[in-house]
Amino acid sequence: MTLRGRMRAPLALLSPLFVVSLCASPALAQGQEGLSPLPPPSASAPPATPAPPATPSVAPAAPPATPPVIESEEPVVEGPLRQGFTLELGLGAALTHVSPEGGTSETRFGLAPLSMSLGGFITPDIALLARAAGTSYFDKGTNGDTTQFVSAFYGGHLQYWFSDRFMMSGGPGFMLFGENAFLAPSKKPVTGYGASVRAGYAVLAIKHHVLRFAVELFPAHFKGATVLGSALNFEWQYF
Repeated sequence: MTLRGRMRAPLALLSPLFVVSLCASPALAQGQEGLSPLPPPSASAPPATPAPPATPSVAPAAPPATPPVIESEEPVVEGPLRQGFTLELGLGAALTHVSPEGGTSETRFGLAPLSMSLGGFITPDIALLARAAGTSYFDKGTNGDTTQFVSAFYGGHLQYWFSDRFMMSGGPGFMLFGENAFLAPSKKPVTGYGASVRAGYAVLAIKHHVLRFAVELFPAHFKGATVLGSALNFEWQYF
């Protein structure tokens, strides 16, 4: 084999390798461009400390709401409200003791006629009254017929309440004694002077009304005689 023939043999072997290398170079270049670079190695970070659990915020409790205070126009009164105008009415039984000068004394049972008082309270415990009251009994009149004799009181009273149940009153006045003017209008009574003293206990005492039992005495002096009347009345008083 000649020298030229020896040189052609290696070149013939290298030709296919050269062609393969030319074809593989663009593919390798394209493959290198598509691959992402590896991240640089980094130092290991310390483990994260877990955050403490969140404490729920508790709002302070609001104070309880105070109900509004409603003021009433009139104060609540549990017991009697003694003020202003007052009116009394009463009726009951009576004893009348008559002592004539130079004669025989006698005591008669009868009725306490309708009594009435009008007035007003100057304080819750004190009232000023104009009062008409008295005692009566039945006996034979000047004409021989049975008639009613009356010892009547007309005067002023000062009433004082010691409590809601117990009261006393009294005062001076002028007195009339004689036959009932409605039954014997022609007969004129004898006039005199005297007083009235009364004590009463209430069995019912509410805001504007009182029901009570009362004992009342009527000492009186007339020309030629003295008369002492006593009455047990059931009375109603409004204020």
